[in-house]
Amino acid sequence: MPDATTLSCFRIELAEAGLAEMVFDALNRRLEQGGLFIKAGTMIDATLVEADVKRPPMREGEVSERDPATGFTRRGQRSLFGYKAHLAVDQGTDLIRKAILTSANIGESTAADALICGDEAAVLADKADESMTRREALAAIGIVDRIMHRRQAGKRQPNCTNG
Repeated sequence: MPDATTLSCFRIELAEAGLAEMVFDALNRRLEQGGLFIKAGTMIDATLVEADVKRPPMREGEVSERDPATGFTRRGQRSLFGYKAHLAVDQGTDLIRKAILTSANIGESTAADALICGDEAAVLADKADESMTRREALAAIGIVDRIMHRRQAGKRQPNCTNG
């Protein structure tokens, strides 16, 4: 059984060689050929991943020397230094169709459009991914919009009766 260091070294070498995306895409092609994606909906969300390096000072412009792609963000009262994994998951099978890894300080909405596959019946996402442009783009290609609405002062929440 390989230990954590072996797996970490393999992951780093795979990424440095530019093969991680190729392996992921090849796996998804095989799943697609096998008819394993239901495509009833794509659930989009992001999760924070803490970096396994020493945190630099939290001053503007400070970056980690060992891992310059990391960044700071806040979740409630807690500061986190690391990455954000943006995922598109097939509703019904929980298989990951797309994944994007960014610095933790990149907003969820920035990666949302790249996570939409285009062949799903609906897109489900939380308020962080809401934008009128995204809603209009989904409607234009016939994908049902199941993105949560942000609460706006003085306005009633929309009814969830579409699609």
